[in-house]
Amino acid sequence: MAVFISKCPHCASDQMSFSIFGFSQQIGERWKSHHTAVAGLCGKCHLPVAATLKIVNPAGNSASSYQANVAKLPNPANNLELLGFALVDVWPKPAAPSAPDNLPLTVERAFLQAEKNLTMADCEEAAATMYRRALDLGLKEAFPDEKGSLDARLKRLVKDRRLPEAVGDWAHEVRVIGNDGAHDLDGVSREDLMDARNFIDTVLKYLFTLPAQIRARKPVELPSQSGSIAEA
Repeated sequence: MAVFISKCPHCASDQMSFSIFGFSQQIGERWKSHHTAVAGLCGKCHLPVAATLKIVNPAGNSASSYQANVAKLPNPANNLELLGFALVDVWPKPAAPSAPDNLPLTVERAFLQAEKNLTMADCEEAAATMYRRALDLGLKEAFPDEKGSLDARLKRLVKDRRLPEAVGDWAHEVRVIGNDGAHDLDGVSREDLMDARNFIDTVLKYLFTLPAQIRARKPVELPSQSGSIAEA
């Protein structure tokens, strides 16, 4: 079937072929926009994306030839370029690296390094290591008196009610958190990585972003004034 080439927003594979399996034809006079929407499957992870194609040379096209070429897109014997189409855009977009607000600089740096690795194919272990480091540094910043391994500190903080019990329950389900060294992170799946990423993102927001937002919303205390309206 006809394919288009793009980066996969699901598995982060670059220059990946997407096999077209569906299309939407413009009807009536709308075909003159020379665009059509298609659906494609990633050749690696087999998850779908939507894309917009455009006719490369619209001058020689009629409505009937446009519709005929669009209908040929899912045919495995046809070529996207030979049918006169070029890729315009793809959705969803790959996620851009970002970190929760108000993180200490060292924590933010580790989290952003993890995010950058998340956007690259076959970098799950590197991303998991840096997400885990971001959590480790975050706990050291928030609870400098706590010592020991990351897993032990999390359990102790939950037991002492310095972190919500739900954090401990969730941490127990995140395999990456329980590992005590980067060598234990071999073979991290994309699913494990996203579990770790979502967990650590939430904990860091709880430790740093939410308190900063609450502080920013505290009412400003006005200086006391002598006298009052009643006394005037």
